[in-house]
Amino acid sequence: MENSPGGPETPAMAGASASDSSSSATATPEVSVAPPPLPPQLPSPGLKRRTALLVSLVFYLVSFGITIPLAVYLTVKKLPIDNTMLVLVSQFTGWPAALAAGLWIGRSSWKESYALHRCPSRLFPGLLLGCFGLTFVLNRLATTVPIPEHFENLFRSLVSQDEILVSLLTMVVLAPVCEELFFRGWMLRGMLKRYTPAHSIWFTAILFALFHLNPWQAIVALPLGLLFGWLSWRTGSLLPGLAGHFVVNFTGSQLMMPLGGLLGYSKKHLEDATHLPWAMVGMGAALAVSGLIWMTASMKKSSPGSPDLPIP
Repeated sequence: MENSPGGPETPAMAGASASDSSSSATATPEVSVAPPPLPPQLPSPGLKRRTALLVSLVFYLVSFGITIPLAVYLTVKKLPIDNTMLVLVSQFTGWPAALAAGLWIGRSSWKESYALHRCPSRLFPGLLLGCFGLTFVLNRLATTVPIPEHFENLFRSLVSQDEILVSLLTMVVLAPVCEELFFRGWMLRGMLKRYTPAHSIWFTAILFALFHLNPWQAIVALPLGLLFGWLSWRTGSLLPGLAGHFVVNFTGSQLMMPLGGLLGYSKKHLEDATHLPWAMVGMGAALAVSGLIWMTASMKKSSPGSPDLPIP
């Protein structure tokens, strides 16, 4: 007869129960294991705003620390002070110090901060044309702020044809190269690792404008800083900003008078005028709009992920 569910245990079942009781009696109690300690938190990557400000000051600490005593010495000795040469000395001393300080304080490599990287050549015709025209528009905008005679004479001495080689070296070569490496290279690339693109581009553009220490150049520098910053982020390259910066500085320092002459304005008329003639401004506006539209259209031809034009 089969055992009912409530019937007596069989010897096998009794043996199993005894074995289970013995096992439970001799089982080692469970020990809770503490989780491993968390690794120490590393500092957030990227460049902080205060670090960018600090390294920017290095340029002026070094350049002013050399040029001011030099100017005082020339004054005491009653020797002529050449503003263009002082600017050249300032750039040759201040920029190496600032670029090196950026790498040291920011703990970044030269390749990471200052590598140019390639970008599609098709965007350059529109960019160069747009920057050429934009120079006239921004020049007219800057002169809406009254300029004291002392500053006006200073600016004219910097673009004087009497020392054209020094002017070209300071205004057209050193300034664009060093400023683009510093602001759109080290600073913008570092900040993009920490902040949003809009925040990084606006911050570097505003600091780029303030860096010029006067409202007339700041008015020109702010929109250019936004444009060159956007191009650097959009293409991943410093080459568009360098090319545009070259064109703006060369046009502003060397081409204004010759182009005014082609449009029928005498050199004396342009020198005495408070603002650029509207004919030159209108021509510049038309070229700026056409060139920037052309540049933007050429950039849209690249699809996302294209190796020659990365889209963030």
